[in-house]
Amino acid sequence: MNLEGVKISQDERGNKIYSFKDTSEWNLNSKINFKGKNNILFIAKDAKFKDSFVGFSGDDSLVFIGNSLVDKVSIGVFYNQICYIGNKNYFNPGSVKSLALSEGKHIIIGDNCLFSFNIWFRNADPHLIYDVTSKQRINPSKSIIIGDHVWCGQDAGFMKGAFVASGSIIGAKSMVAGKTYYSNSIYGGSPCRKIKENIFWSGQCVHTWTDEMTQKYQEMPTGDFIFSFKKEQFLDPILLDKKLSSLPNAYEKLEFVYQNIYLNTNKNRFACFENLSSAKKSNSLIGAKVIIQNELAYKLGSAMIKNSKSVKGWFVLPFELAKISQKHKKEQELYQMLLSLNVNFTLSKLEDYADFDEALRMKNHLSYKLGEALIEANNKKWGGVLQTAL
Repeated sequence: MNLEGVKISQDERGNKIYSFKDTSEWNLNSKINFKGKNNILFIAKDAKFKDSFVGFSGDDSLVFIGNSLVDKVSIGVFYNQICYIGNKNYFNPGSVKSLALSEGKHIIIGDNCLFSFNIWFRNADPHLIYDVTSKQRINPSKSIIIGDHVWCGQDAGFMKGAFVASGSIIGAKSMVAGKTYYSNSIYGGSPCRKIKENIFWSGQCVHTWTDEMTQKYQEMPTGDFIFSFKKEQFLDPILLDKKLSSLPNAYEKLEFVYQNIYLNTNKNRFACFENLSSAKKSNSLIGAKVIIQNELAYKLGSAMIKNSKSVKGWFVLPFELAKISQKHKKEQELYQMLLSLNVNFTLSKLEDYADFDEALRMKNHLSYKLGEALIEANNKKWGGVLQTAL
């Protein structure tokens, strides 16, 4: 995890604040209260925490504030929890928004969301309910996940087990709980039900508009806010929740969400639809050729051919190859991490793609063969490297 320029402050109980600017630049009249130990508050480079509160009443928890203006928000965490707020989210300053985390469960909020007045989150009831016959508890606490570009209306409440997929609208005074609310759809009511699907929304505010402005926006020819299910990008909320709960300390929590959520720029990472039959073909968009081009052998061989065309290229070639290898290794580590979150992330076999024949020709090309030879030579150490060079 590369956190160049980060400043870390720590108290006597091991609680840490990670930030990139002086406190006065990001803490705008907010209060941070550490009662437990070994917790982390992470403040991204362009984050601002205004008229807000975060209280750590337990141990080993993480509150992650992305590049958003978090305005009049109250966050309460206890033991082994993650509260994550992504980038470019808007919190209406007209009232306090409450995020209450309980019983080791988490709240994840993506990017570009809009939150109106008096919105609250609770992932526990919080008292206990049992079945009369079995005497077993029937109201376990559950995490809440809000995707990207979600509009949450005034007085909406978000309860345990809610997954609101990207591009949706939650109407005013809705009670959102216990199920998936699908992408590009409008939901409302208590309990919250689907009102309309196949919609998208844009964040311009119409309060001061003239007739000319109204007319200008009668049509919006853009696909920026239209999401689609891509199984190779999707972060399964159930698997994500299990992974978050398995992380034993605040630093490992920070490392995971930083690498796999904060740095994850896939548009459709939280996109989900009720009918996925048409989305199952999405892997064909990747193509077998792209898979071959992303293999280490092809990358190394292509660099060898490119750099062999000049004296300067020969001199810098070892450094270029090392750079490519290191980058590829990091990409593979990220792939394995995403695979643990999404069982559908595994790519199909090459022969399943329409461009399989073209990919096969690429695999037999000199670029790929050179890369394969270099990898094999590297395993033989110096004798093999010399053999490849000759």
